[in-house]
Amino acid sequence: MNSSDNLDKIPSHQAPQPPEDKSTSRQSIVQGGARRTVERGIAGPAKAAERLASGLRAVQFQPLSKRVAEQRVQAWGEVQQCISLLFENANAWSALEKSPKHVEKLLHVLAERLALAPAGSQEYHLILRTLCFLAKALQAEGADARLQLNNLKTITHLLASLLKTANKLSDQTADFLLQAVAHIYENKTANAEICTLAAGVLGSIADRCELSDKHVPMMLQVLSNPPSRTREASFLTAQANAIAVAVAALERLDEQGLTILFQGIQRIHSRTRDAEVREACLEALGAMLEFGAPKGKLEADIDALYKRIDELL
Repeated sequence: MNSSDNLDKIPSHQAPQPPEDKSTSRQSIVQGGARRTVERGIAGPAKAAERLASGLRAVQFQPLSKRVAEQRVQAWGEVQQCISLLFENANAWSALEKSPKHVEKLLHVLAERLALAPAGSQEYHLILRTLCFLAKALQAEGADARLQLNNLKTITHLLASLLKTANKLSDQTADFLLQAVAHIYENKTANAEICTLAAGVLGSIADRCELSDKHVPMMLQVLSNPPSRTREASFLTAQANAIAVAVAALERLDEQGLTILFQGIQRIHSRTRDAEVREACLEALGAMLEFGAPKGKLEADIDALYKRIDELL
């Protein structure tokens, strides 16, 4: 009888066990704790974000020691882990969504990390995915409406600042950004100021992102359907400017795409008599005639609206 046969007869609790991988064991304990936190519906990432935000404040005016640096890295790791787990359990987000102060602290941390994360990295896209989710989920209503509105504004500012500092962005990044703007437009509690910022983001996406054939229709849809609740001149001007940028930047724009954007300009023009909005519409129509190369009826319609607005000005 060989040694393996003898091992088969040893009770399992007496059988020799491989040495425990302490790093794996520790990781399992941390993951298990984070998951239990999520399952209880507690805002795990917000608590971790609060600790990290405190750490950032603590070192703002003093040299960053190795110990503090390690604590910050550890805290950010916990934030990422908890956010990932929260995406697996949609109900667990409710505790975070309903606590604007926690969201505010989380956004502070995400802003810090977004400035440091390499473009296109897993960390970078996790942050964008979180911003995209919050743009849809946050509702500026009730007693905390003002603070939640500020959180929505912060999200939009983060998207805008990201596009100001980046060069050409990837298709996946464009996907998150377009979704975020669409969510802001659909969020009925987003006011005109936030929507105006979001319209500027749209123009930057068209100018700086390499949009695939999949995302061009999504871009056209958002551009041509400005939220009907928002009639302020500042927003409508920004939306018309974004259309003008898109017409010049999207080289693969066919007649159907041009028609969709023309309909967007018609909607914008019909909502106001403001001179600034009309000038922006005129610029967008001029870009269509110059870069879009429309033909037949479409060209005649664009030219007719151009002349009509020009006369009104």
